[in-house]
Amino acid sequence: MVWSYILDFENNVNPFPERRWSIAQWKSMAVVDVIESPAILDYAQQFEARGLRGKDALHIACALETGCKCFLTTDDQVIKMMGDFEPIMVISPITFLTSMEQQK
Repeated sequence: MVWSYILDFENNVNPFPERRWSIAQWKSMAVVDVIESPAILDYAQQFEARGLRGKDALHIACALETGCKCFLTTDDQVIKMMGDFEPIMVISPITFLTSMEQQK
């Protein structure tokens, strides 16, 4: 699991203290903590050109920059826009778990 500066940013503005605390706990499980870099910003600009919103583009750029094979999201719009993007698979958590079960 990868954590990133954009996750920190979004979680810090979460208006629900319990959710903010729960999400912050995930950071301790991350193997990598990504900081902003020129490469990430370049990827994000490319993704914005595909129609992604800025934060979504940064999330996927961080995952791509760290070599993730999959990016999990519940945002159907993001999945649709990035569905044909080869370097990283953008899928829902349910689809991911189903595919993992089928590989057993």
